[in-house]
Amino acid sequence: MSTNRRQPHGWCQILTSVKSSLMSANRQQRYEWYQLLTFCILGFVSGLPFALVTTTFQAWLTTSNVPIETIGAFGLVSLPYALKPLWAVGIDWLRAATPIGNRSVYLCAVVLLSMALYGMSAYQNHAHNGLVVLVVVGCFASATIDICVDAIRIISIDTSMQGSVSAWFVVFYRVAFIISGGMALVIVDHIGWQGLYHWMSLLMLTFGIMGYLLTLGLKMPQGKSRHKQHAFFSSILTWIRHHYAQITATLGFIFAYKFHGCFLASLLQVYLINEAKMSLSFLGYTYKTGGMLATFLGGIIGGSLTRYTSVKRGVQLTILLQLIATSLFICIHATQTPSEHPWLISIAMVMESLSLGTSTTMITIMITKNCQKQLAATQYAFFTAAIAWQRSLVTPLAASIQTQSGWQGYFMSSLILIPVILWLLEKERHAFTQASSATHAAVN
Repeated sequence: MSTNRRQPHGWCQILTSVKSSLMSANRQQRYEWYQLLTFCILGFVSGLPFALVTTTFQAWLTTSNVPIETIGAFGLVSLPYALKPLWAVGIDWLRAATPIGNRSVYLCAVVLLSMALYGMSAYQNHAHNGLVVLVVVGCFASATIDICVDAIRIISIDTSMQGSVSAWFVVFYRVAFIISGGMALVIVDHIGWQGLYHWMSLLMLTFGIMGYLLTLGLKMPQGKSRHKQHAFFSSILTWIRHHYAQITATLGFIFAYKFHGCFLASLLQVYLINEAKMSLSFLGYTYKTGGMLATFLGGIIGGSLTRYTSVKRGVQLTILLQLIATSLFICIHATQTPSEHPWLISIAMVMESLSLGTSTTMITIMITKNCQKQLAATQYAFFTAAIAWQRSLVTPLAASIQTQSGWQGYFMSSLILIPVILWLLEKERHAFTQASSATHAAVN
């Protein structure tokens, strides 16, 4: 009799346990969707301002008959993107030693950037010193937003979710870049340059505040207490002193992995216009349709590969896509009449965009996995600044090679570092293909 009485109680425990497990799983699933939504918005916020203070602003100067020398001088205002590690250290220190976290710095940068964009819309004289100051402030605030958003992503997202989150982050970054870069030039025809920057400042403020409110629901570890702030600076020195070989290898891998994309992008548009005789409308429609969709698809594929297979497989896929795209361009140039093969050119451009999407997502995930949470802003800014410097330095190199060896040599040279990438992938001690426990040990 006693046994029969205990059975219902036992079954109730089992059912309660199953129900609790299902509820826990549902909560975890909802939280993962919440993380994806948050970083889709933050990706949009990060991608929106870059073109507004660089390429779109240059187009504004060009249509306003500003001298080329002045336009070239304005190009220097984008230096904060390459120098952001200098104040990323301060942002990490604020989180470690004070109550001020990355979210607070992010919100301040969003407000500052919105004010700068709004102020730019009020200027008619492009040579005014006030406009120069506003553009510099806008670049500084935009780079600061990138620092904070990247740090929040590294700190709050588990390793298992980094691939998916990074993929969608990159997709929405590109969506915002298209709006502020390509679509902005269409919007200008209807509301003018002042109207464009006025509404873009409001758009930036709206999505920026929305992103801030969403970050409040993320689970983020607390910073260190004030009496341990000296440990922050010692951790930076420890990271540099004990892991300089790993840092050097990581920088080498970044340079090799991103070389093809940076090198080919530097003069590809020149080739398509001057040599292949393709019209601007053809290039515009190809980039805006197939090219952008391929970039988004490549980003999603790259994120999925890191979640279900490995980083190594994603890198290998990128190399394969680069080989296909470059081979197509070489074949197109060999025909002597490239303009007669628009569909082949379209396929090559789509394949290159697909490889760009995978490589951007892969490099984002690789760097993220090798950043310490305590030094997330400093380390991520350091490695991404290296990419910014590479873009600037590769363009003169590409022009020199093209002058010496022609377009065939230019296309072939874009693949020159692929053997280096494959060799680094096989090195067991390489930072990007290994767990980051050794790096984290420097702090713990």
